[in-house]
Formats: sequence, C-alpha cells, structure tokens
Amino acid sequence: ALQRTQRPSDIPTLSTMKVLIVLCLFGLALGAPRPQEEEAVVLPDEVAVEAPVEAPVEEEAPPLAAAPAAAIDTAPVQAVINTKAEGEPVVILLQETSPVIGPVFSHTLQLDNGIAETRSGAEGAEGTSTMTGSFTIPLGDGEVATFNWIADELGYRVESAHLPQAPAAPAHVAEQLRIAEEQRAAGITFDGQGFRIEA
Repeated sequence: ALQRTQRPSDIPTLSTMKVLIVLCLFGLALGAPRPQEEEAVVLPDEVAVEAPVEAPVEEEAPPLAAAPAAAIDTAPVQAVINTKAEGEPVVILLQETSPVIGPVFSHTLQLDNGIAETRSGAEGAEGTSTMTGSFTIPLGDGEVATFNWIADELGYRVESAHLPQAPAAPAHVAEQLRIAEEQRAAGITFDGQGFRIEA
C-alpha cells in the first residue's frame, strides 16, 4: 500500500486560514437580516397637492418661575375612578392641587369610600426636596388606618399604629446591655474578637 505524504505546500498556512475566516465573517454579514427600509409612497397626480410648507414659529416659553400661579380648584369633582366592592362607582369628593413651583407643591384627595390622601413638598436642606404626606384607608371592621410619611435626605419613613411593631427585647438582652455598660464605666475593653484587653 502506498502511503501519501503531505508536502509543505499542501498544509494551509496561517495567512490562508485568516483569509478564510475573514471571508466567512463577510458572508455572515451579507446574509444577516437588515432593518427594513421605508419605501417612498408615490401619490397619483390627481391626489398630490403642491402647497408651500411654512415652518412653525417657535416661541420661547417663559421661565417656570414667571408663569402665573393657577388657582386651586376646591370644587368637588364628580368623577368615577373605580368601583366599590358592591359595584357602586367611587366618587371624588375633594381634589385640591396647587401649582408646582420648584420643589413646592400640595395635593389633597378624598374619595367617598373613605380613602384619603394628602401630600406636600417643600425645599429641604441644601437644595433638596422634602415631601410629607398621609393616606387613610378604611378597614373591613370599620376601623380606619392612617399612615403618615416623610421623604427627605434621611430616606422614606412611615409611621402608623397599623404597622407591625418589633417585639420587646428579651430580659437576657437587657441584662447583657447593663453588664456591658458597667464594664465600659469601669474601663474594661475588649478586642474585635471578644477577648478582654488587659491594660
């Protein structure tokens, strides 16, 4: 049996392989889907209208602070926004909104199903915005849950008697805190691993 030996000219060179890879990538690019080009719509002569097109006149808007303040609407708005559980429409009894001037605003909403909300904004420390508000929700047992909140540079905080409360610390925790305070007063110190540092 004859054994064929490969000559150096039969082995593809590195530059030939690079050319083949580039050609493959080029072929992939040609075969890739392209975004659809918009086709020009040509209207028949009888439909086409030749009219001069004028550019719209753009007027510069006055600065926000110079805008006149809108009056606060205090009249009850009779608008259906949702339905009650019984299928009756919910009606807005009161809706007051002041104009927003920078961070300053106020908004009040009261619905006939007992839901109410108020919120207001004011300038906070160092140019930040501070917002406060509350919302009231009737509970199924006739009780009303009220939530008061504030959002400022310290974060968002909510207070309500209806929020879950952490349980009181067990007695052994209070005892450990008392012992630690006595040790601090006596000048006893500990390292980061809880071992006493002898002075």
